[in-house]
Amino acid sequence: NRKFLIEDLAAGDVMFAATGVTDGDYLRGVHFFPGGATTQSVVMRSKTRTIRVINATHYFEHKPSY
Repeated sequence: NRKFLIEDLAAGDVMFAATGVTDGDYLRGVHFFPGGATTQSVVMRSKTRTIRVINATHYFEHKPSY
C-alpha cells in the first residue's frame, strides 16, 4: 500500500474543468427557464493558479439541431 501525493497523481501543467448538473456545495446545477437554461462551471489551471467560475445562459432557439 502507498499513499499518493498530488505530484504522483497530476504533475505538470494540469487543467481541471467541471459543470454542475445538480445543485451542490461548490457549483449550481442546471436551472431551466422558458426557452433556455443557466449553468455554472469552474476551470482551474495549476501553472497559473487561475480559477475561473463561468455562469452561462443558454438560449435553446439559437442552438443548432443535430
